[in-house]
Amino acid sequence: MPSVTIKSVKNKTYNVKNSFKEKDKLYVFTFWATWCAPCISELDAIKEHYADWTKEMNMEVIAISIDDTRTRKRVKPLLNGKKWPYKVLLDTNQDLKRALSVV
Repeated sequence: MPSVTIKSVKNKTYNVKNSFKEKDKLYVFTFWATWCAPCISELDAIKEHYADWTKEMNMEVIAISIDDTRTRKRVKPLLNGKKWPYKVLLDTNQDLKRALSVV
């Protein structure tokens, strides 16, 4: 992972390279946005099995919002309605997205 620092929705800072290094844990990074219906559907589908998967595979989903400064204000209200159990990080400037060449 690249050494990129982004914040959580709770304003906690994470350096992606150094923050997710728990031994024997499978980290799944998924990029999404409030305006991307397929992305939201994917996260809803994962939620249905997440409790089982975290136990069976020692897995953690890190949901990276790529909402920019114009749409970022929609993230927290959406999360309040969804009640996703994931750690949600905000890649507002899309630094992580660019570093990983995500299209």
